Amino acid sequence: MPQIVKPETKTKILYAAEKLFNEKGYSKTKINDIMDYCNLATGTFYVYFKDKEMLLTEIYQPIVDSIDSIFILSPLPENITQSDYFTIIKQEILRLSEFALKFSSELRFLLLHAYDSKFAFFPEKMKNIIYEELNKFLTIGISHGFIRNAYIPVLSKVCCGIIMTMINLLIADSYKPLQGIIVQESIEVIINGLKKI
Repeated sequence: MPQIVKPETKTKILYAAEKLFNEKGYSKTKINDIMDYCNLATGTFYVYFKDKEMLLTEIYQPIVDSIDSIFILSPLPENITQSDYFTIIKQEILRLSEFALKFSSELRFLLLHAYDSKFAFFPEKMKNIIYEELNKFLTIGISHGFIRNAYIPVLSKVCCGIIMTMINLLIADSYKPLQGIIVQESIEVIINGLKKI
């Protein structure tokens, strides 16, 4: 007799896997661990997933697929003012922080624990996307005279580092009480660092 597939059971397995992947890492989390956490028989796992990699893919692939569009900065209007330029920088950093907070558990795994999984490339990919977008954005700022003249690749790396640090702090459980301060300070450091002296 075929097993009955229950959406709530699948959700329970997905939740347990995500929690354990974040705590133990992907390779150290066994299917038995996930099913023990759910108080379900190990055989039940195979009703919902072919293997552990299929489970991993279902949890994280949507975030990995969307990252190319999530971290693309909004296009700047032709006749942008300096005030609008800095407002857009602030809005973009806020947008990235909202994304990080919304998907903190998924990002925690992808940025901090995915080194032993098929998503080990993710942190570098995310950094490269943010860096490339900042390059374009800062080039426009310099060409319009909105920000101090600097060597763009270095300026982009510094801003990218601040944004990546902000995201890493936002997804770390120990920094939850400081999330608002982390975002605000990151915005201030970037904007004050870009402004002409």
